[in-house]
Amino acid sequence: MSSHDISLEEFFRINLEKKLLINVPEADDTELTSGTRLLEVRRQTQEIDQGLAFQKEEFSLKMENIEQRRIELMKKKENDAKRQRALKKATDEEKQRQLKEVELSTLKELSAHVIERKDISDQIKNRGTIEQTQDYDEIKDLLARYETLITTYNDLLLRSQEAQESIEKERSRLLHLLEAKNDTILSHNNELSRLHDILEIAQRKTVMMEHEIDKKTKESTQRTLILGK
Repeated sequence: MSSHDISLEEFFRINLEKKLLINVPEADDTELTSGTRLLEVRRQTQEIDQGLAFQKEEFSLKMENIEQRRIELMKKKENDAKRQRALKKATDEEKQRQLKEVELSTLKELSAHVIERKDISDQIKNRGTIEQTQDYDEIKDLLARYETLITTYNDLLLRSQEAQESIEKERSRLLHLLEAKNDTILSHNNELSRLHDILEIAQRKTVMMEHEIDKKTKESTQRTLILGK
């Protein structure tokens, strides 16, 4: 039981004891008439009713505050979940877009390089026996160009790998953010559970105190009737 619960219980108990203690005159007290005794009992009964009404109102306000806090936490939990889903969706879409752009660009360049390489190979095959220096120099140029294409191809592969690594890093960062959000949501759930437990305990105590109030009120009424005779 928390200190808050103990304070609430003590509040009801102490105030009830103060308000429900009626000083009934001794039977041999000849200074007070029956009418005076009846008025005194009625006055004390009225004070009890007023005190109980005040306690009920204050307790009701406390319960409203707890319920309001619970509702606010529920709304915050729902909003956090919506933001989390939206963030994940936007990040996934952006990653897919970037990956498709890299793949498309790589495929286009590779396709162009393959076609050009085939053209070079066909030219070399169709050239036949090389007899002139001019033809030999042309082939050297073609081979050099081929080497350049191979280098470009390797560069494209490297760029594709780097892009993939960048995507993986971004995915890892997103997972870290989602874990932090999950921790926040878990904390909110724990707070909601704590408030719910407090509310249930307070409701049970309210029922018990109402029964006690009814009992004390009946006893006070019976004393009033006895003194009024």
